[in-house]
Amino acid sequence: MMLDNQLHSLINMLRLNPLIKEGISLAVMRETLDNVGGKSSRLSEVLCERLRIEGREIYHFHTSRAPIEKIILYLHGGGYVMGSSKSHRALLERLCVSFGGSIFSVDYRLAPEFPFPAALDDVLNVYNWFLRDGLSPGQLVVAGDSAGGGLALATLINIREEGLPQPACGMFISPWTDLAVTGESIESCATIDPIVNKETLVKFRSMYLNGALATTPLASPLYANLQGLCPILIQVGGCEILLDDSLRLASKLKEVEVDTCLQIWDDMIHVWHIFSPVLDKGKEAIKVLASYANNHITSDYV
Repeated sequence: MMLDNQLHSLINMLRLNPLIKEGISLAVMRETLDNVGGKSSRLSEVLCERLRIEGREIYHFHTSRAPIEKIILYLHGGGYVMGSSKSHRALLERLCVSFGGSIFSVDYRLAPEFPFPAALDDVLNVYNWFLRDGLSPGQLVVAGDSAGGGLALATLINIREEGLPQPACGMFISPWTDLAVTGESIESCATIDPIVNKETLVKFRSMYLNGALATTPLASPLYANLQGLCPILIQVGGCEILLDDSLRLASKLKEVEVDTCLQIWDDMIHVWHIFSPVLDKGKEAIKVLASYANNHITSDYV
């Protein structure tokens, strides 16, 4: 496998300084991940306001010209136990600029302090708040990466089960959809992907589920009924251990006739978008996300 210079340098850096280290406390891992997110230069045209909606801390990213009438509700990754709007700032700022609207990033409650279904409840409450505030579901996109991608999918299922209207579309980056970690890529890509490994996934899963079955549909949405969901875009790296989570998800979505676009980015690692300040393919993927969102949002607001 021939990697481009940017990706090769990034992988070497991550192997020398991994985001997730064995033997350190969860508190330190949380702080480290947030600090990594704060190292990149801010985009001067992006404004950020901290809000509280339905009891949760929400970060509103927007430019001075962005219409409030088109919104991406974003759910960060971090294995359900860490991550925040701070850790994902570089991704969120670039998505904001490309999208030309507002990004509302939800700092949902984390396990093990708040295990399943706390995060799911938080996101549904925020989605409901936007609808009560008068926003049309056609103006909303639900998106997320890794665990946040799985949570975004579970939210779409939860929205359907609650009898609420679906958003314009869903967008999932490297989603963790199978908490039973049964995908073949868990093993086949283990020596390539420098971000996560099976042992870490199992540890995070245990903290999140708190005794619930790993195949519980709203925690592990690969096992859920996927009928009746909005159009969905899935972006996944060709070299990441969660590749099969996306391949199997796309197949199941198509079986029940959900409008699904699966993009496999060759050689890319888990949530490569986070490294967009130093990775051109990260910038490109974010632009594709923004274009997809704009193509599905109610035309009056694009």
